[in-house]
Amino acid sequence: MAESILAFGIAANVIQFIDFGCKILSTGYQLHKSGDLKENDYLADISCDLSKVSNDLDHVLLRSAFTAASSQNELDLQNLAARSKEVCIELSETLDKLKLKGPPRVLKTFRVALMNVWSESKIDKLQKRLDGFRQELVVRILVSLRDQMNSSLSGQTAIVEMVDRRTRGLGETFLAYVEQAKEWQADYMDDCRRWQADLVDAIHRDAQPTLALGNDIAERAETRVREQRLQARLLESLRFSELSDRHSRIAEAHDKTFQWIYRHPRVENNSWKSFTNWLQGDTLLYWITGKAGSGKSTLMKYIHNDVRTLEHLKTWAGGVALVTAAFFFWNSGTSMQMSQAGLLRSLLFQTLERLPTLTPYVVPGRWEAYKLFGQDQSAWGQVELRQAFRRLADFDLLETKFCFFIDGLDEFDNDHSNLIDLVKDLASASNIKVCVSSRPWVVFEDAFKCGPSLMLQDLTYPDIRAFIDSNFHENPGFLALEKREPQYAARLLEAIAQKAEGVFLWVNLVVRSLLSGVVNGDRVLDLQKRLEALPPDLEHLYEKMLSSLDPFYFEHASQFFQIIRVAKEPPSLLSLSFADEELEFVQDCKVHSLGDEERTLRADIMRRRLNSRCKGLLEVAREREAFISNLSLMAHEDQPTTSVLHPADLTVQYLHRTVKDYLESPPVSAQLLAATQSQFDPFLSLCKSCVVQLKVSSGCSLGLERIWDIVHQCIAYARSMQENTTHSQALEALTAVLDELDRAATTITNGPSSRSISSISSDSRYRFSHTLHWSLSNPANWPYRKTDFIGFSFLSLAVRYGLYSYVDAKAHKACLVQQGNGVWPLLNDCIVSYKESCGIDKTNASHAMFLLLFERGADPNWKTTTGTVWQKLVREAADGRNSQLWMNVVILFLKNGADPTLDISRLLPLFRSDIENRHKIADVEALLRTPWSIALRDVVKMKGWKLQRSSESNVDIFKGGIMYSP
Repeated sequence: MAESILAFGIAANVIQFIDFGCKILSTGYQLHKSGDLKENDYLADISCDLSKVSNDLDHVLLRSAFTAASSQNELDLQNLAARSKEVCIELSETLDKLKLKGPPRVLKTFRVALMNVWSESKIDKLQKRLDGFRQELVVRILVSLRDQMNSSLSGQTAIVEMVDRRTRGLGETFLAYVEQAKEWQADYMDDCRRWQADLVDAIHRDAQPTLALGNDIAERAETRVREQRLQARLLESLRFSELSDRHSRIAEAHDKTFQWIYRHPRVENNSWKSFTNWLQGDTLLYWITGKAGSGKSTLMKYIHNDVRTLEHLKTWAGGVALVTAAFFFWNSGTSMQMSQAGLLRSLLFQTLERLPTLTPYVVPGRWEAYKLFGQDQSAWGQVELRQAFRRLADFDLLETKFCFFIDGLDEFDNDHSNLIDLVKDLASASNIKVCVSSRPWVVFEDAFKCGPSLMLQDLTYPDIRAFIDSNFHENPGFLALEKREPQYAARLLEAIAQKAEGVFLWVNLVVRSLLSGVVNGDRVLDLQKRLEALPPDLEHLYEKMLSSLDPFYFEHASQFFQIIRVAKEPPSLLSLSFADEELEFVQDCKVHSLGDEERTLRADIMRRRLNSRCKGLLEVAREREAFISNLSLMAHEDQPTTSVLHPADLTVQYLHRTVKDYLESPPVSAQLLAATQSQFDPFLSLCKSCVVQLKVSSGCSLGLERIWDIVHQCIAYARSMQENTTHSQALEALTAVLDELDRAATTITNGPSSRSISSISSDSRYRFSHTLHWSLSNPANWPYRKTDFIGFSFLSLAVRYGLYSYVDAKAHKACLVQQGNGVWPLLNDCIVSYKESCGIDKTNASHAMFLLLFERGADPNWKTTTGTVWQKLVREAADGRNSQLWMNVVILFLKNGADPTLDISRLLPLFRSDIENRHKIADVEALLRTPWSIALRDVVKMKGWKLQRSSESNVDIFKGGIMYSP
């Protein structure tokens, strides 16, 4: 155990040396102090820090000299520490030479000073050496952690107790040890996060599957509890909020329908293959197909839920473990509900939830990361998910069989051939069955026609007739009418079933229409005429329904249809009611808690509006379906029952996929757009809804994550609006709504009941001497809360998130904002290199914002506490990966007055290949006016941009551009 603690100590001290060495050698490393620093003072500070690193390395090397290494890995760690010490000595000696070299000068970076005694190539070679140390250390640490994880539980416990955190994993314990060793270094928390990310990446690269959940799991009850907690946490990372939503929305099969699916086809009816034979036999793929609206999803839900399916599958399983799971694609839902990632995550979630013992084998890298670090922040990627299902196919090891039900392949939002390949790949394993459903499109017929299948509309006439009879005979008015005219009544019901042609959805709509006639006292003859007037296909039926809308309400109906179309997820009745409000309501609404009575009233009013305006084309999720969906959510979230079942939380959606297709077809969409006034914008309506949701949720003690969920939704809709409209009045309204968002978030985050940002200012690692803005409260950005990194105003946030119209309306001349006791250049926020949520990469979104800010007079040479904005850009570009993107921004800065004498030589190699792809020298003219452009001379000559000598000045002039001589 002592040897293991020593290994942790060696690794921790090598880490602090590598991090410190890499920082001082970087192009942008400088002290975070206002003003410039004299060289000797600066070098003295670095020398002092380096001495501490060196002494710490001496200490662990001395300890290791008196402790016998227990493994080759520990010997390798000691060797790495010794090599680190050698580099440390070399840097110290170089520092001494620098301090003796000439009078003090103003110094910007350590690297510039180092170039006085070392060549650029030697510095680069040392950087590469440190990078090699880092990669080697990651391997050594991972081996050490794995050795400890495989050791006895008592040995693990002793190490964990080293930092007195018994609930931590070994990886967390190690990082805590590193934190203690590095507390004196700036940004040490960021460094620790990076090391954790590197270790997790290494784990994913070479993790080995295992069926053991732990070596000594029986030794301690707390170990079992921790593994159960980690299992739940891993499952939660697979879960997405809409995971069970589509399943719960699909209508339950009507009583006594679909019973035939568990019977064998009649001898005279060979149009379909026995489903029960497929469940029991060795054939692995079954295809259910049928017209739009024929009831495929309802049938898939029925067979997935019915206990008889499981009983028949047990025959195929032959006594081994059996797991079933289902996924229902939904083209009207969120991106996860119509994507391959959603499919794989949902099926894997259900599988591991039912058989958690499979986790270490199916997702070994992620499981090891959770055991070591308690978490894994890396996203679930396609490669990892596909590999997980390949491991599920290993029947010889797992002795488990699986049956997956995948509904609505036609609602997948990408290349259907890729989805077909995935389905066939799943069904190629002897222990995996797959039942799929789709419309009879050619791509699916070609893929599945050779296997067992059924065409649903050919088999559902008895079901449709039973549905019609049941609905009409439950209506007292029809029963009375049937007594008077029994023959006409019977013919009417038969005519409905015949005209349906197997389309359940058509029947459902027609039955509703005819029963409304019964309520009005229609005769059977009148009902017969109604039926004859109704189109026999869904599209023409929808056309008739749309044309029958009350003309007075048509514009309002069009607004609802447009809102539902652009909403990122189906809105609730309550949020739709807020979207339906005017701007004045949003501005006048105070931050308060919305009472239960008002929530109920708003939900009821919105339901009535939808019924009167949209006539069934939009519907509210049924109470029972919402109850089932929310029960699933309650199992994983600490939410009170009263809130999840509230009528105001029921969501609004299209009646059916076919309604969505019809309303979004070009001619119908154009008709709906023409019905609304030009200033109406559905994105603006959704922005208003977000702001009011924020204002009326204050009494719920919103956590920061929920606040930011709403803020990100609002910003995403605002971005979509500015990209889709140029209407000045609408954009002015958007500016007013975003001002309300700022005011509401300020009030809530500074409120007494919230987790306000005051907790941030108490953190000693961050220097604040003034009131903070709520935009710094985003938990995802806490590593970047320092005032010298990002601006803290809503305008700064708008710049980072690409809200061009808002910035254009609100930014003052020169694009400066008051920040603390000084001013802050908004241009700085444009080059923030990290990403926030909302699906926006700020770096890629910045170019248009740069243009806007320069048009408004932004100064690239404006000085901040860490140098000019231009210097910040160069530092970020030096670390960037997208050279073409950075080159465009660098040139834009130079064109707008950035100091051309700043050393940007390290950027030039990034730009060489991009210059080769340019068509004219004007694209890079500003870059060629810098003293560093000589490094690009060969590329420019290769392009044929001929060099001309100017007799008036010592410059080289190209056609269309100028390049300085060295």
